[in-house]
Amino acid sequence: MPHDAVRALKRAPLARPSTEAHGGVRRRTATRADGLVQTGDGGVTAFHDNGGRILHHPRVILMFWGAAWTNPATNPSQAAFTGAIGNLISGPWGTQLSQYRGIGPMALEKTVTIASSDPPATFTDPEIQAMIEAQINAGVVPAPANGVDRVYCVLMPTGHSSGDTPYVGQHQFFDFNGARAYWAWITNDGTLTGGNSIPKVISHELSEAFSDPDLGSGILVDVGSDKNEEIGDVCNNTWTTVNGAAQEAYWSEADNRCVIPIFHSFPPVSGNPVLIQSRFGKQGNFELVSPLAAGGLAHFWRNDDNTFLPWSGPIFFGGSLGAVDAVTMIESNFSSPGNLELVCRKGSQLDFFWRDSGPAFHWNGPFPIENGAAGNPVLIQSRFGTKGNFEMVVPSATGGLVHYWRNNDIPSLPWSGPTAFGGSLRKVNAVTMIESNFSSPGNLELVCRVGQQLYFFWRDSGPAFHWNGPFPLQNGVAGDPVLIQSRFGTKGNFEMVVPSVNGGLIHFWRNNDSPALPWSGPTFFGGSLGAVAEVTMIESNFGHPGNLEVVCRVGQQLYFFWRDSGPAFHWNGPFLLQSTVW
Repeated sequence: MPHDAVRALKRAPLARPSTEAHGGVRRRTATRADGLVQTGDGGVTAFHDNGGRILHHPRVILMFWGAAWTNPATNPSQAAFTGAIGNLISGPWGTQLSQYRGIGPMALEKTVTIASSDPPATFTDPEIQAMIEAQINAGVVPAPANGVDRVYCVLMPTGHSSGDTPYVGQHQFFDFNGARAYWAWITNDGTLTGGNSIPKVISHELSEAFSDPDLGSGILVDVGSDKNEEIGDVCNNTWTTVNGAAQEAYWSEADNRCVIPIFHSFPPVSGNPVLIQSRFGKQGNFELVSPLAAGGLAHFWRNDDNTFLPWSGPIFFGGSLGAVDAVTMIESNFSSPGNLELVCRKGSQLDFFWRDSGPAFHWNGPFPIENGAAGNPVLIQSRFGTKGNFEMVVPSATGGLVHYWRNNDIPSLPWSGPTAFGGSLRKVNAVTMIESNFSSPGNLELVCRVGQQLYFFWRDSGPAFHWNGPFPLQNGVAGDPVLIQSRFGTKGNFEMVVPSVNGGLIHFWRNNDSPALPWSGPTFFGGSLGAVAEVTMIESNFGHPGNLEVVCRVGQQLYFFWRDSGPAFHWNGPFLLQSTVW
């Protein structure tokens, strides 16, 4: 032990056998495989954030101690426990820990097997600490470091128990060469799902180690006369089986109950999804609407103020329309922070919906707009007019494209048009449009797909208001293209993503700082998905100048990608979109 190693732990006095100490998990005398045990948990009468350290970005190291873990006959195996804990850490379980000063997300940093020695059948805390220090000194695991939220978790084989506590798990700390080392030990009941199983107990210990690592100075609660309990202690009787392994609840002050966040599948979707980043929330939530395979529309939203970025929904609306073919959506400057405004196509009919900014958050509609449409409509709010007109372009059922606009400076909000253009292209399959910062107040810039070919149009800002094009861009594409003007470059590059006829997605970009306005690409990604039907994209305020965020539809499921802001410019994904519920 280094000369400055200081061991610290707190345990309940023997006069209080009914409660756990800070860091301790009392053994359960009964186990069960699934379902929730609600009885006896909660009852919190006071909540305390004592201002001490919490682990904002926890990094977990699993240390399987003992040669038994290398025995192929060990069941459940080390791999099974690693998979279960990996699912716990990478999944939605920790979602509501975010409320405690932004805990999360978590990461499984390293997994090691310590087979050179075995834990005593009845082990003590100093023996475990000495083993951890030995592995740090040997370079088997990284040393603790100030500013790194690392937790060493020692996992025992079956047949081992604590000699100085009545617990099946405990989290503690010691100081090592000027840095604090947080650690926990967990015993093994030989199951993945039992009330004393490694997955159940480690979920208890991690929730507490993250929220109260220094034992008594972090997030604590009172339960009647039992003061300053940790957030796992008050939920020790509440656990369930998730993906074949136990997960224990923790106290959520925001919900006033014990919670176990889990994934819930999105309903089957069809048509094209549409994604925006709204002004709801501090960071700005993601808002997503998609037609449903069963008919009508569904609204999902991602809470970007929660460090786990959970999706919520669906909120169903528009069911009276039946099957909806395509949709487009914006957040307008009507109301505060802004109403959601949506146009959808059913057959050749365009219908309008809007959702208020609260407190009702009610979807109003459908309100018929026009007939004779095909493909997907695209809606923006431009800088034309004082309020900002709505501009909409949609393929025409008779060929080419049509432009409509809504005068938002007139109380009756009248639509004008159509203005037809692009008739030489005949049948247009799909379209995307933005208002750029070229000219004043801004040219309309449009890309459409005809068969496997992309074409470009632009409309000047006046006085002619003339649609110029078509100009051929790229071949070999499918589905709906999506175009944005990003914050990359001085002027702001055009970024475009479109499905490939060969599967996956393609990214192109136009350098608007070069007088020739050259397009670059393709950059292929998402090929593992096979045929991608539709895609939507935004530039978010994550990263600098902003990550590209993509949702695409494959069959009846939605997948998410994001591209960092550099220097790697790497496309990350695909991630199946699911709601988080608790």
